[in-house]
Amino acid sequence: MESASKALLIAGSVLIGILVVSLGVYLFVTFGQNAREVEQRNAEQQLAQFNTTYTVYQGRNDLTIYDIITVVNQVKENNGKYVDITDNRRITVNVTGSGLTDGTNLQNKPNSVLDGWLKDDIAFIESDPNQELPHYTCSGINMLNGRVSVINFVKN
Repeated sequence: MESASKALLIAGSVLIGILVVSLGVYLFVTFGQNAREVEQRNAEQQLAQFNTTYTVYQGRNDLTIYDIITVVNQVKENNGKYVDITDNRRITVNVTGSGLTDGTNLQNKPNSVLDGWLKDDIAFIESDPNQELPHYTCSGINMLNGRVSVINFVKN
């Protein structure tokens, strides 16, 4: 009888141990799933915030050279984080009809090119006091894997 009661105590202890371990595994899996969901939501939120930096210009036709230079500088800062030139997180800025001999890949142009472009636009309005700075339209933003990859501007 004494050994039967010890056997029951041991069996009970084993069952309680199994319950505690099962509870631990269940909590570990549940917290792990919650952590992954939170991490995924944070990544989506960061991507949306990143894209918003550039998508605010989409469809606008009242942009000036200053807006484009702002975008180019933001893109240069972004691209500076990614050394590999084939990295799909790099962004390209293109402008057509701007008077630049080659308005593509502005993010790779030296600041002197952008300064010359700005001076040309300023000279244009200084030649006639009734003129305004030329306006540009953001004609399109291309996405790659849900992330801004190309920004296109057209001179109005």
